[in-house]
Amino acid sequence: MASIWNVIRHRYLGVSATVAMLLLLPIIVIATQRPQNLSGIAEGATTIIFSPTSIEDVPLEKKLNEEFFLNVLIDPGSNVLSKVKLDINYDPRFLKLSNQKPILINESIFTEVVEGPYYSEGRIQITLSVGDELTNALKNKTRAVTLNFIPTTNTSTISTVVSFGPETSASTVEVNDLEKENVVSTTAPAYINIR
Repeated sequence: MASIWNVIRHRYLGVSATVAMLLLLPIIVIATQRPQNLSGIAEGATTIIFSPTSIEDVPLEKKLNEEFFLNVLIDPGSNVLSKVKLDINYDPRFLKLSNQKPILINESIFTEVVEGPYYSEGRIQITLSVGDELTNALKNKTRAVTLNFIPTTNTSTISTVVSFGPETSASTVEVNDLEKENVVSTTAPAYINIR
């Protein structure tokens, strides 16, 4: 009788071990595989910054009423861009846009202005496109626009920031990418001291 129970127990353990391995094997295989992006969706690898560059500890130094410019540089990273929407914010108490040429578009790259430029108090919005000729799509770091500012504060030294708002985005031209996908991963503000 004891031998029958030993046989049953060994078979039960063998079947249990086999079932456990069959259940765990797909989990182990999935966990050890390298992730693959088979969807064709672009990566969020695009960077948009101001030039000249500045950081909070080393801001751009400007004088009252001294006109200065900020270039908006776009680095597509591994993406190929067809459209860029810029949402730029600044403090209108300390800065104003130049009356002559507040914004200069790099028309050699961005041949079409889709929307804007729209100006509101402390905000500029503009959407640019490379147009229908997608062979002109943005593949390398380039200047999109130049903004011309004038400091207007009357106080001694004041620090202010020009930054990119939440509607800043970039779209790719890859065939399988979603048309409205935002591939911007990083933006960096401009820090300005006005004396």
